[in-house]
Amino acid sequence: MRGSILLLVALTACEPGPNSETLIDNLQIIAAVAEPAQVAPLEPFELNATVIDATDAGFDVLFWQCLGDECATINARV
Repeated sequence: MRGSILLLVALTACEPGPNSETLIDNLQIIAAVAEPAQVAPLEPFELNATVIDATDAGFDVLFWQCLGDECATINARV
């Protein structure tokens, strides 16, 4: 009895293929995480971003790093 109820729930809950409301169909930033999470002024930190490129068209990324008063900028195509 328990197995048939689980099967019934599984069959009614599942749709063929992914749900259109949850599909990512363009460039999306999924997450941006700073490490450490809180910093004081002029304190170093790192920001990591998780990006999804569903179109596989690529995108431009801008990196910069500052050490004291000196900053370097790098523009890359991903």
